[in-house]
Order: sequence, then C-alpha cells, then structure tokens
Amino acid sequence: MSKVLRCAGGRVRVNCVGVVDVLEFEARRSLPELQREDMVQLGRLILSLCTRSMVDQHTDNNTLGRCILHIQQHFSPDLHALALTLISKVSRERSRERSELVTISARGY
Repeated sequence: MSKVLRCAGGRVRVNCVGVVDVLEFEARRSLPELQREDMVQLGRLILSLCTRSMVDQHTDNNTLGRCILHIQQHFSPDLHALALTLISKVSRERSRERSELVTISARGY
C-alpha cells in the first residue's frame, strides 16, 4: 500500500506492480493462485481508498466488516459488490467473475 498515490481529479497511481512476483520467482506458485491473491489485494486497496484507513492481511474481521459497511452506506451498490467479490477468497467460476468485474468497472466511478 505504500506505493499508491492519490492524485487530483480522483486518479490513483500504483507503482511497483509485479515486483513481488519477480522477487519471489523461485516460489513457483501457480498462475491462478497468484491472480487470486492479486484480486484480493486489489479489493483491500479499494477498501482502503474508500474508508481512508489501512486494510491489509493483518486487518481483523471486525474492522473489515466496518469497512464493508461503510462502503455499503456511502458508495454505489456496484462498488460494494466489486469490493466484496475481490476480497472474497472463495473460488468461483473465473469466467463469470471476470465478466462481472468488467461490467461493474466499465460503469466508472
């Protein structure tokens, strides 16, 4: 999260994307596992930006629930659904999940 910069006009710039994948190349985790982890991290980033608090892997469930409730109360239902879909670790049918994310993200915020 230290490589995220909020700019004027509602823009967000993310730096050092993929550095961990390069540094941990020898771990040899599968591509779907890495992609799933990236999606969870993106969901946490969305929660952090919306709630102006740090949401990471060490965040307890109570705080996570309050962050999700905040998004539900103050943001669109689509953004709420997107954040929930991303932070969910439940493995689903990937094509359905991707099409939902594309549909939701295409609307813009």
